[in-house]
Amino acid sequence: SAIQNKSALFLLLAILSWFTGFNGIETFFTRYGEVYLGVKVSAAAFSFAFISLAFLIFAIPAGFIGTKIGKKRSILIGIFGIMIGFIVLFFLKDLLYIRIVFLVMGCFWALVNINSYPFLAEMAPIGFIGTYTGLYYLFSSIANIVSPPLLGAIMDLIGFKFMFLYGCFFITVSFFMMLKVKDNHKTIEKNSNA
Repeated sequence: SAIQNKSALFLLLAILSWFTGFNGIETFFTRYGEVYLGVKVSAAAFSFAFISLAFLIFAIPAGFIGTKIGKKRSILIGIFGIMIGFIVLFFLKDLLYIRIVFLVMGCFWALVNINSYPFLAEMAPIGFIGTYTGLYYLFSSIANIVSPPLLGAIMDLIGFKFMFLYGCFFITVSFFMMLKVKDNHKTIEKNSNA
């Protein structure tokens, strides 16, 4: 059970990292669009909605994929896709292409987000699911509180140009945290076939 708890800790740290990466960008993208891309606030705000749209469409398939190939693998694929997305976005200045990348990233974000809570809940010892749910919301809320002022301070220092690299950095940290999480997907399959 100690290994399970260690896995839970690494998963919580991964959750903290990817929400830190994502929420800062969610907060500042409109401003980034206005200041750095030179587009209207409304156009920039509408662009970020493409992630939410893709997320909603892909939410149920993401759950199926998590059940089929394992939640850890699904989350890692999702994180990797978002990492690539942030790197690509760093080089893009055309809003149309940014929206297309956002659409694709929304699907990867669904793979991460839809599978992370159930994955954590599966690690909870009997009678502790409420505690683990609380921990999930605690870690994601800390990210929501810390990330906007942190990214804001960084952008005050170095400008908006590097905003997506901030996201990429924290998403990459979450990738390495996820690698330390033990996945019991394979053992469950063997047991159900036995």
